[in-house]
Amino acid sequence: MGYIGRSNHRSLIMSFNRILPHAKLGYVEAILDGLQDWLSLVEITERIVDALDEHQLNRLLLDYSKADMRVAVAEAPDVVKFFHTFANRTVQFGVILPLQQRSLGPVEALIESAVELGHPVEVIDSEFARQVWIDPGQRLASRTG
Repeated sequence: MGYIGRSNHRSLIMSFNRILPHAKLGYVEAILDGLQDWLSLVEITERIVDALDEHQLNRLLLDYSKADMRVAVAEAPDVVKFFHTFANRTVQFGVILPLQQRSLGPVEALIESAVELGHPVEVIDSEFARQVWIDPGQRLASRTG
C-alpha cells in the first residue's frame, strides 16, 4: 500500500510526494516530487516515520531526483533534526540526488546532517546502485558472479 500526498499549502508550492513501503524488501521509499519547502518536508517526514513504524523498518530510500528544493542550505539540518527526533532511532538512508543543480546544496546538507546524527547514508548514483541498495545480497552476487 502506498501513501500519496499532495501538499498545496501555498498557491505556488505544490508537491506530489509518495511514500511506498516495501515491507518484504525491508525498506520504505519516499519519492519527493515537485516543490519542497520547509512545511512540505515536515509533512512528508511525519508520513515517512509513520510508514517506517507501521512496517517496523529501519531503511529509507529517499528519491530527490524530481524535487525542486526550496529549503535553504542553512535550514536543511533542522529538517534532519526533526526527522531524528521524530523517528527516535537510527535509520539507514539511500539517497538519490536531485537532477536540478540548485536543489543539490540543500540535499547535500541534509545528507551531512544525517551522518552527523549517526544515520548511515549511501548516495545512489545509478540504477544498478539502487538495485544493490534495495537488495544488499546483490553485492556479494555481483562480486562473485
